[in-house]
Amino acid sequence: MRFVLAPVLVAAAALALAIRSPLPQSFWVAATSAAAIFAIAAMVAAARSFRGGDFMRWAWSLSAVPYGTATVSVVAAAVSPGAGPSALTLALSITGNVISVPGAALFVLAYRRAGFALVGRERAPALVIYAGGLALALVLGSIVIAPVVRELAVAQPPIQPALDLLSTLADAACFVLALPLLRIAFAFRGGRLSWTWTLLAVTNLFWLTADLAFGLAHGSAAATLVYRVIFLTANVAGGAAALSHRAAVAYALRAATRSPRRA
Repeated sequence: MRFVLAPVLVAAAALALAIRSPLPQSFWVAATSAAAIFAIAAMVAAARSFRGGDFMRWAWSLSAVPYGTATVSVVAAAVSPGAGPSALTLALSITGNVISVPGAALFVLAYRRAGFALVGRERAPALVIYAGGLALALVLGSIVIAPVVRELAVAQPPIQPALDLLSTLADAACFVLALPLLRIAFAFRGGRLSWTWTLLAVTNLFWLTADLAFGLAHGSAAATLVYRVIFLTANVAGGAAALSHRAAVAYALRAATRSPRRA
């Protein structure tokens, strides 16, 4: 439960500071970079909780990559505003978005392999979670994609709209892939891992919502602020999910060590 408080507190603090007085862009670049470094470090720590070759080790390792590529892109845009994406940021953006999808898929594959999908099928309200999640992804995704497709048709060169489209599709796919984990979280509600999968699903929803806010941010100070807060919070939520998983694994190992051996 304590890990859930991290993104909530960060979002509340950022909003309070921004409402009190306008914050310079350098603050947001520094804050999101620090949050991304935190997320990457937490995901590496979570990955190291598993043996080499384990699905979960790969899942957390791959999930850390988009946080680094997104942050480099933010910093590059702040250093060279209006210059358009460079070859480096273009490659990083494509790499981060492409890698994020198999990273999300590995979480689901790991738990299907372990047999937890059977428990989720019996206890979790599959219809509500899947129908609601797919509908939400479709609504948010279509709102973001529609203007991007229009811009893609007229932009010369169409590099930025293509990157925005790729980002939205990847974020929507990651959110949809997190829905089975949300079923598991519901099935094991009250357990330590339930917070991990809830945080992971919420994080993917934050990224999808950030795409929507980014599309509305042009010329709107309020929408820009919302986008920056969501982007910052998504980084922190990703790190909190990783730390929650690492703590749950450590607790399980300690419990196994303390349990008396059976003859």
